[in-house]
Amino acid sequence: MKICNSILFTGLLFIVSPIFSQQLFTTTEVSNAYLKGTRATTGKPGKNYWQNRGDYTIHVNFDPSSNLLSGNEIITYYNNSPDTLRELIIRLYPDLYKKGVSRLSEIDEKDLNEGVTIDSFQIGNKIISNFSDPNKAFHKNTNLIIHSEEYILPHSKVQLSVRWHYAVNIGSPVRTGMVDNGSYFIAYFFPRVSVYDDIDGWDTWSYNGSQEFYNDFGNFNVDISVPKDYVVWATGDRLNAEENFSDNIIKKIKIASTSTKIIHVMDTTDYLNNDIFSSTDTGIWKFSANDVTDFAFAISNHYLWDVSSVVVDSSTGRRTLAEAAYNKIHLDYFDIANQAHQSVYYMCHFYPEYPFPFNHETVFDGTDQMEYPMMVNDNPTQSHKDAVQLTSHEIFHSYFPFFMGI
Repeated sequence: MKICNSILFTGLLFIVSPIFSQQLFTTTEVSNAYLKGTRATTGKPGKNYWQNRGDYTIHVNFDPSSNLLSGNEIITYYNNSPDTLRELIIRLYPDLYKKGVSRLSEIDEKDLNEGVTIDSFQIGNKIISNFSDPNKAFHKNTNLIIHSEEYILPHSKVQLSVRWHYAVNIGSPVRTGMVDNGSYFIAYFFPRVSVYDDIDGWDTWSYNGSQEFYNDFGNFNVDISVPKDYVVWATGDRLNAEENFSDNIIKKIKIASTSTKIIHVMDTTDYLNNDIFSSTDTGIWKFSANDVTDFAFAISNHYLWDVSSVVVDSSTGRRTLAEAAYNKIHLDYFDIANQAHQSVYYMCHFYPEYPFPFNHETVFDGTDQMEYPMMVNDNPTQSHKDAVQLTSHEIFHSYFPFFMGI
């Protein structure tokens, strides 16, 4: 009986083997990438693989009294592809709140507006002033399509200069907007170049409130101007803490940067003693981040701030700050800094057992459940279990997609 079963099993293998050896369906675009050598059937990048990138220098001003955000930026865009780019697609994600735009998210009537106003736009030496010409520049939902006379040649770079403004939403918080009277989480706030890749060319998808991240890597240098009684947290390293924080806060930040214990960098006493800001604070907060795919920031004039540091690389002793910025009325948030610390520690030393790729991770008491490089926008939860699950989940996204790019 065993011999018969063995013969039958061997025969079945011969029958089903051709089925399993058949190639998986491959799109024409991916097949072409194989032929061009930009992709390989092993799943690894091909010998001719390339990625474009954009570096951003951004100056942004946000006025909570009017909810007006205005900015100007210089984008250095690198066309590392072998293609001449005859058009440029600019993503205007705040246009999710623009009247008449297609969206999947429900937007309150009070948040519908005229979208992003482009005050000036220049590509190379060419000034674009008309954004309703289908032959030159026009809006298509949340994308701005530019057909410029200045083509972007292969293996070259071009500089874009953009000035813009729009009204930040005070309700309908789709990943961004007002949290409470005095706190905001601001994401998707700047015009950025869409992805041009070796598979599809330009990513022409319009943001409808549900898609997540497909962005080029780049360097960000960002100045954020807010009223002087607001603290700013953001993607990247904080460059000018001494210009805005009091000696009291600076001292506690330094302690937290080498402490595995939770340090209450900003607590209720600091607010009562009016001992958070320096006497010469500027209200301008500077941040820098290299090789990241996005930038977000948050502000508050009353949040508490807990910080500790985690040794993320035992071989070098490198540390990462684990932070929580939160409203004192949300009791579940008093443990979030600890949860962030434990999450980063276990990710570095157990799974995926790879040093945390960024210098800080800030969990901000917000209105959503969404992650950004070094920043998390998380709503309060009803139970400790939910808080742990949410915090660890969003921080794990630091690896996927923000570090790995997938």
